[in-house]
Parts: sequence; structure tokens; C-alpha cells
Amino acid sequence: MPRLPGYAPLKARLLAALRATKAKRSEYDHLMRHLHDALKRDETSQAESPQADVDFQPGETWGTFSDLVMHGAMGGRSMLEQTVYLPVSAQADPSSSPHRFLAAKLGRVLRT
Repeated sequence: MPRLPGYAPLKARLLAALRATKAKRSEYDHLMRHLHDALKRDETSQAESPQADVDFQPGETWGTFSDLVMHGAMGGRSMLEQTVYLPVSAQADPSSSPHRFLAAKLGRVLRT
């Protein structure tokens, strides 16, 4: 995390105003995006992470909750991704949420 670019609220507002992003990115969104990109570029972490090939028969489907898993498909035909916003306070165990995990790593509350 120390190598990730810092969050700039003014830049987040500007990108949203220019419609370069769908909405103003929070610090959480900023960190998750840069962590994902950094891990995909890091050949060491890619080589050490377990790889799984999953073959599906025609008509089969699967679902997953993956906010704490750095992931990326290396192949495949089609995918539908759905993001659902669930406030940390509404989660069964807010202290173990990805948002709180990142805040603990930073030693402070994340900015919105």
C-alpha cells in the first residue's frame, strides 16, 4: 500500500465532473482499484497465487463475493458483473468489512 498513489479528493471530483468516472470515487474505491492494478502487474504475486481452472458445461453459471479477493479472468467467453452497495453499518460483521480492513491498514478512517 505505501507504493500506491495517494487519494486526491479534488482529482476525484474533477474526474467525476468530466464524466471520466461514473461517480466521485471514494478513497476506498481508489485504493481497491490501484491494489487490483498493482497485483495484476506484479508477476511475483501472479506466480505465487493459486490458479484455478473451472470448466462449466453449457447453461451452467456461478456467483461469488470477491471484494477481498484480487481476481482476474485470463480467458472465457462472457461475463456479467453486478455491483451492489451495502453500507458497512448494514453488514453482519462491520469490523471485518473490506472498508474497515483498509482503514486499519492505514491507521485512520478512509475519506469519502
